[in-house]
Amino acid sequence: ADLWRAVASPETVPVSQVWLIVFLTYPIAIILIALFPASAAALTPATSNPPRRTPLPTPSERATFVFRHLVGYTSAVLLTVATTDALKYYVGYFRPDFAHRCFGPSGNIPPSLFSNVTITSNAGCPNQSGHLNEGRLSFPSGHSSITFCAGLYLTLLTIAVAARSPSDAAAQVGLLAGCAPVGYAMYVAGSRLRDGRHHPADVA
Repeated sequence: ADLWRAVASPETVPVSQVWLIVFLTYPIAIILIALFPASAAALTPATSNPPRRTPLPTPSERATFVFRHLVGYTSAVLLTVATTDALKYYVGYFRPDFAHRCFGPSGNIPPSLFSNVTITSNAGCPNQSGHLNEGRLSFPSGHSSITFCAGLYLTLLTIAVAARSPSDAAAQVGLLAGCAPVGYAMYVAGSRLRDGRHHPADVA
């Protein structure tokens, strides 16, 4: 594997942006879905003889919808974070920029000879200021796993609500809007490859 990619600085998608999207923007979106008038059919309990006009959900029904989905969403994201971190430390796979971290920006040896150098521990790296432990946490990508988990939850929720909307226009808008979170996750995954922080298998 190519381990001589330069350390990306700054990253295309910093971790602070991921946390902002996942723990603030997406939860707000779940709340807004409950407040959107066209989502009334998805929020009200189903009946054997539905009325000709869908009644507006009560505040209690809206609150129940928000509570259930915020709990489900948060649980899924936290479980993904825990699983991703556990795998990172268990596997210890080198990032594509590990050689750059180990030998420094100037490189004490040329990349063509790197295959002939054996590094058995971080202590063998000439450059001790390159965040070497972080360079061993390539698989899986935390950015990708978290944004895909959060994005897929919000996408499926948005599509499910849009599909039950009595308004065709609202349903179409909801279906299109539901694609945005997964689209963002794909962008994040691509940026991790472009920045040289992960191998393709890390974000798949």
